[in-house]
Amino acid sequence: AQPEAPAIVDFELSVDGQGPAGSFAGRITVDDNPVSNAEVKVGRRDPDVYFTDAYGEFQTDDYPVMRSQRIVIMADVPTADGGTERKEVFSNSRRPKQDEVSRIDVELSYTTVLIQVVDSRTGAAVPDVEVRLTGNGGWRGRRGGDKMTTDSRGEASTVLPDKKSYNLVATTKDYAQASVSVSADTVKDGVVKIELRMEVPCAGSVVLPQEAVAQGKMYLNITAPGYEGDWTPIDAEELTFELARMAPGDYEAQIWGGQQLGRLKTKFTLREGGDTALLLEFVAEGDGD
Repeated sequence: AQPEAPAIVDFELSVDGQGPAGSFAGRITVDDNPVSNAEVKVGRRDPDVYFTDAYGEFQTDDYPVMRSQRIVIMADVPTADGGTERKEVFSNSRRPKQDEVSRIDVELSYTTVLIQVVDSRTGAAVPDVEVRLTGNGGWRGRRGGDKMTTDSRGEASTVLPDKKSYNLVATTKDYAQASVSVSADTVKDGVVKIELRMEVPCAGSVVLPQEAVAQGKMYLNITAPGYEGDWTPIDAEELTFELARMAPGDYEAQIWGGQQLGRLKTKFTLREGGDTALLLEFVAEGDGD
């Protein structure tokens, strides 16, 4: 019998052995002004670090095209008090293109905003209110966002990092959570007012589908446009709950009780004056709206 021909595998290697490669380059600007000394980190572990020059430009070395690279850019950006703060302005994974320079241009624009928080009934300023800036844009898009607290005049300042829409969410004791949508195009004279309403009682019990099986602890979360609720424990034996910082309105409720129960949803309306005998009836997925 004739021996089988040996398998032949071709490898295309560069002089340094990394194979086909490409690099990254770009420019960082704030309101069309170049940002120098911004850090450009390439790689997941022990990343290579490059810096922008006086023109806001950067250029990296070559990287293999066979895998993507994590790219994080840190830059000094404006703050509400007129200073600067080192912030993450870009974070993404990019795969270089063979024998090409892939561009990453980050164009930032900042709008200073004065936030005024008042009581909706009296118009009086409300101090010590936590205000959180959240949204879908850039480095402020994560849950948690940037937090600030109103002073004795009920005021706080922040900056919007681009032209996208954001939410300003105000939370404090004795008042219902309030939220307003803001963007650089909608803020007039640099001032945003948030009116707080007194919270109303919100408590009751839940009804689970007959086939539902909870595993250990259960939690309830309430959401609505502009409202960000926290996961609140449910009494496992009585299946009762009590929520704080609620205002009259329409809400969606979600319940979580382990992998087997999964996440169930329902909708309800909290009436004027509140309600301490709400009955939230959850149905299995596909049985309701």
